[in-house]
Amino acid sequence: MDIQLQKSKLIAPFDGRVTHRYLDGGESMVPGQAVVDLVELQAPQLRVGLPLDRGVDELQTAEIELDEARYPAELIALRPDVDPVTRTRFALFRLADGTPATFGQTARILLDERIDARGFWLPTTSLKEGLRGQWTVLIIDEAMRVRAAPIEIMHAETDRVFVRSALPEGTMLCDAVPQRVTLGQTVSIAPNS
Repeated sequence: MDIQLQKSKLIAPFDGRVTHRYLDGGESMVPGQAVVDLVELQAPQLRVGLPLDRGVDELQTAEIELDEARYPAELIALRPDVDPVTRTRFALFRLADGTPATFGQTARILLDERIDARGFWLPTTSLKEGLRGQWTVLIIDEAMRVRAAPIEIMHAETDRVFVRSALPEGTMLCDAVPQRVTLGQTVSIAPNS
């Protein structure tokens, strides 16, 4: 009996909480069958699918965003194989103690990437939807008439966008309230107060 009791015990490799039970008492099992789902409570981990061009060095200073708050994360492992469905490879991060993460919660990894590109920043309030999904801005030409000019959005943030356009240097933009003017309207520039 003692041997049967010893063989019937499951010992978890870490402290945690059972989140799902697959078997009830008295049921027969087969080798390799799952009995419970167990989650670790002390050091939550995050699994992220990353593009193949991301290296270990740039992942050392990663930050994780959960519910619009940022937290530091420590890289534990970067798998060498590629997921056949997503065509990414998984990185495993350890979150700092006290990070308010819920198991199964969606998180974003924040990585800095420097891209040299010509362009300029605009507030998002200056954007206007153009034809066929193209974005435009309203500019003021030499005759002080409002015209639309196409732009290409290279990067977007909450309140500003980095754009590329063929606008000549010194072009005046309607950057705050483009919905208050119409194309072809003649405008005058208010002096700074």
